[in-house]
Parts: sequence; C-alpha cells; structure tokens
Amino acid sequence: MSAKSSTPGDEREVMGKAYDAVLVRRLWSYVGDQKLKLFLAVGLLLFGAATELAGPWLSKIAIDKYIATGDIEGLFWIVLLFIVVAGISGALRWSQVYLTGEAGQMIMYRLRRDVYNKLQELSIPFFDRNPVGRLMTRVTSDVQALYELFGSGMVAILATFSRSLVLRL
Repeated sequence: MSAKSSTPGDEREVMGKAYDAVLVRRLWSYVGDQKLKLFLAVGLLLFGAATELAGPWLSKIAIDKYIATGDIEGLFWIVLLFIVVAGISGALRWSQVYLTGEAGQMIMYRLRRDVYNKLQELSIPFFDRNPVGRLMTRVTSDVQALYELFGSGMVAILATFSRSLVLRL
C-alpha cells in the first residue's frame, strides 16, 4: 500500500503548478464591477507613496535651509507643510485601505455565494463519500486565504511595486 492516497479529496495530493492562468482568470471574474475601486486604490497607493517620500525631503530642507541658518519663520512654514503632507498621506492611505477592503468584501461575498450555491447543488451521495466537517473546513479556510490574497496580498504587492516606481522617478 502506498503512503499517498489516491482519493481526489486528499489534501496531501499535489494540486497543480504554482501559477495557473485559468484559475487566475476565474478568480478575476469575481472582481466584476469592483475593478474601478481597485484601480482607484492603486492610484491612491501611488500618490500615497509619493507623499510618504516627501517627509524626508522636507526634513532635509528644514535642516539645510532653515535650522542651519536660524530662520524660525521659514522653519515654521516647513513644519506646517510637513504636517499637511502627513495628513494628506494618512488620508490617502485610509482611502486606499477603505476602497480595497470594500472591494475585497464584495468579491468574497460573490465567491462565498457561488460556493454555497455549488454545495447546495451537490448530491447526497457526495456528502456520504466526503466528511462534511472536512468540506466545511476546506471551504472556510480556502475562502479566507483568497480574502487575504485580495485584501492584503494584492495591496502588499502593489505597495512594493508603487514605492519602487516612485523611487525611480
């Protein structure tokens, strides 16, 4: 008897290659009308990265031009500008997280709805062959993993990409 089970529901079975274009297209279909929110979130992410980089630049100007020369009035305006830029950066970051979260919730709603409908269509013998606890664990953990991908994984990838893009400019 082999150590590896040949049943289709066995978690130890290799599920396929690391990148599957068909699977990505199927998942992308759940994005639907949320594409605008995601693209807007990416734009906000780019602007947010630029405003975050403005802080150290303003600090350099404050030290070189105003602190070194003792210009208190100029330093006041740079500090005020620094606070405004920090506020804009925070607002952009909050908006980006909000849009991404809202889009992610809608995407996961559609995915959960389709999984629920699929489970409702399955025959009774299917549930006799497969333990319901394992099916429910797989459904909840797989959907949660996809939520983390759409929610934080894509944001982290896009944030890294946008920061590197802004740094090159």
